[in-house]
Amino acid sequence: HPAWGPVAGEVFDHEVDWNRLALPEELRVPPPLGTAGIARRGIALLVDAPFLLILSILAMTTAYLVALGGGTVAGAVTVQTKLWGVAAALGAAVAVSFAYHVVSWGGGGQTPGKMLMGVQVVRQDGAAIGYGRAFVRWIGYCCALLPLGLGFVLALMHPRRRGLHDLLAGTRVVRVDAGPDLSHDSHEVKRSG
Repeated sequence: HPAWGPVAGEVFDHEVDWNRLALPEELRVPPPLGTAGIARRGIALLVDAPFLLILSILAMTTAYLVALGGGTVAGAVTVQTKLWGVAAALGAAVAVSFAYHVVSWGGGGQTPGKMLMGVQVVRQDGAAIGYGRAFVRWIGYCCALLPLGLGFVLALMHPRRRGLHDLLAGTRVVRVDAGPDLSHDSHEVKRSG
């Protein structure tokens, strides 16, 4: 058995200068706002789903009927006309999703679900994201959905609960009703007296 004691060249925690480590900025400096948890974000998504569904159904039905009506003006409804109707309906669904998310996030960082749950989409520094970043986040949101929603699983593992869409857009979701995120600060002991 080796002797119990320090091995030559071994470094202990108390000898490491933790301030000199090259960590990403988001891990070195705690954010000024509290990070929104997965449960709040999930409930906000569930609140938004019926709004999106109703708006999408209305837009898809209208787009399909308009495309179909155009075919009847030109003559009998053909398979090609029906395919154009389906394409118009899918395009309308994408347009509704785009408008709902980009306008909500870009205009104030909140969809109705996020407002209800007290969470907001912000830039890394806590500023408003604007419409350009909201568009990039929406593209990332669509990409996160495609592989069976695996892009959202990243939020479970990331220390700031950022999914693929947040990483691509440089955004994060914070609690509006929360104070500073103290999870990385040293905790002060309250003295009674």
